Amino acid sequence: MVSSIIVPLDQSHVAECAVPYARALARRTGAPLTLVTVVEPSESLPDPPARDDLPPIEERPATTGERRYSASLPIGMNPGYPGMSEEDFEEAMSALREAEQYLTYIGDSIRDVHVEKMVVHGSPTSEILRMAEHRGSDSGDQPVIVMASHGRSGLGRVLLGSVALKIAEQSPCPIFLVRAIQTRPPSLDEIDMGHVLVALDGSDFSEEVLEPVRQLFGHDGTRLHLVRVVELDRNWVTGSADARDADGRSDRDVAEQYLSNMAGRLRARGYSVEWDVVEGKPADRINSVAGDLDAGVVAMATHGHSGLKRFAIGSVAEDVLHKATRPLMLVRPHERD
Repeated sequence: MVSSIIVPLDQSHVAECAVPYARALARRTGAPLTLVTVVEPSESLPDPPARDDLPPIEERPATTGERRYSASLPIGMNPGYPGMSEEDFEEAMSALREAEQYLTYIGDSIRDVHVEKMVVHGSPTSEILRMAEHRGSDSGDQPVIVMASHGRSGLGRVLLGSVALKIAEQSPCPIFLVRAIQTRPPSLDEIDMGHVLVALDGSDFSEEVLEPVRQLFGHDGTRLHLVRVVELDRNWVTGSADARDADGRSDRDVAEQYLSNMAGRLRARGYSVEWDVVEGKPADRINSVAGDLDAGVVAMATHGHSGLKRFAIGSVAEDVLHKATRPLMLVRPHERD
């Protein structure tokens, strides 16, 4: 089950492109939305002390400014700092009020699902990852992060493509990335969560996307389209015979047999499944097939047959993200020896 849908927002219209997709997922899964804004430390308000290194409360009495600041903080934020001046206090409170007012404005516009609002203080990447970690459960329930892959920088707020990539690299839960290139966010009626393109490469790594697909989309009314990309055979250039395995099968034969078997297993679970084997560069062909089919979502693992050898997020997944024109759901596989 999906425990919650975490939506990081940086008060930009670009980041808000993720909100309609998060609402659609919340309606589909019944999970609550958690809107979160991360207020970064400013020059006058330093980084908070490490959570495991806070001084004992009896070490010294808190100042008036610290007591006012600590009492005003949202749940999850650290208490005040030694020597906080009135100017520092007012600056911090102004940033908090702005963030809280913004989330209230966004949250009040969403009436069809349950909405939680949180303002936290620190690094956007670490705070979002920490929240995702805490929202998981021993029973297997886990959250989903839904965010735009690009936002804005400046004024102490950052939610850029680099942050999205870092979260995708380390996220303990599925991450749903919306490449914010729309002139306007789509309406709920324009979002199709019932047609999912699932990219597989025949490895156990890539198949780890299937369980999150089940949890998020279910099988009732969901159409899955499996795709596997086979690199172009260059033997025709040299005049060599096509590469074959021990059973005399080409790479395409192996891929077709694999997807046919996988489709059969998924149909037995109640899914409507089609599949295709295509040739070319994996990222280009995944995106082009998604466009040809007008798929609502592309789902894939961040690593495939190459494991964890090359890039933290995986070169194919990163290329798909950079070129995607539709939402991309990424799942980070468990590391294997």
